[in-house]
Amino acid sequence: MRTAVNRLAEDGYSIAEVRKIKQQIISVVTSAAAEKYIPFLPVYDVTIPTPKSQGEIKRLTAKENCLGKNDYNAYVAECERTEEAGKHAKNPGEEKLVHPSGYKLLLILHTGMRIGEALALTWDDYSQKSRTLFINKNVVRINGKIIHQDSAKTSAGNRVIVLNRTAADNIEMLKKQFDLQTADLKYRKEEELKKAADQYSGKELKNVKKAIEEKYDDFFAQHKYICGSSTFPYGIGSDRGLESTHKKICKIINPELNVNVHGLRHTYVTMYYKSHFMNPDFSLPIFSQSIGHASVRTTLEIYAHLKMEENRYIERSKEDLKPFV
Repeated sequence: MRTAVNRLAEDGYSIAEVRKIKQQIISVVTSAAAEKYIPFLPVYDVTIPTPKSQGEIKRLTAKENCLGKNDYNAYVAECERTEEAGKHAKNPGEEKLVHPSGYKLLLILHTGMRIGEALALTWDDYSQKSRTLFINKNVVRINGKIIHQDSAKTSAGNRVIVLNRTAADNIEMLKKQFDLQTADLKYRKEEELKKAADQYSGKELKNVKKAIEEKYDDFFAQHKYICGSSTFPYGIGSDRGLESTHKKICKIINPELNVNVHGLRHTYVTMYYKSHFMNPDFSLPIFSQSIGHASVRTTLEIYAHLKMEENRYIERSKEDLKPFV
């Protein structure tokens, strides 16, 4: 447990986040000991590293970790880029995405979700009727393993996101990928059952078929994520997989700033705010809630530069200016 907690601190998680995850680990381990899954209850006197010991970690500001307009256009184009499948592919000549996880990154970019929130999303969290996403879960990596949390990263993280048109387009593309994966699972299952019927008979065939059915029941039970894995058996997606794809894309487009995946969230807030803050129906408190901030103050602290920059876009006459004294 000490290793896991220290690793979280090293990865840049805040003290509050580390404390929350520590308590969840304690709860799981305590339950495991009570049910005799483990022989004893470990000691929990783990010292959470203080901000001082985390001082070596440089946290980029929102302004330092954000795609500019030109880089944004190049990033989107690269995520959407397709190529013709080679002659040895399953479907030769078919147009396929160069980056299978491209539209998952675009969904993060166009909604401002955190990567853990995006990976935890299932299709039950999406309403096509209202074009909304319900954020109420999170995924974290502890000691190399993906851990599901039945709550958002923070209490303010529980929210409903009303999609913009671009995000809605991204969702539609992800649904097409999901449907193709579903068809592939069904095909693989049928092929395995046919192969079993050719190789076995009687009671042995019955047992083999049962094993195949159970295996694919498990695959289908885990095939539910909007940003799920792009490879068979299509379960939960990987944060490292998304980060790897993001790095490949950035290497190709060579953005002005060294933007990480979290920078896509900053890019969303920056671009959406600049595009809409002058609209009469724009509400900063509602916008703050939609990105999972506890208060407008949090939003303004992180994106203070936007409030200053917006003054450049407001037309003023000389009479509008305040007197010096």
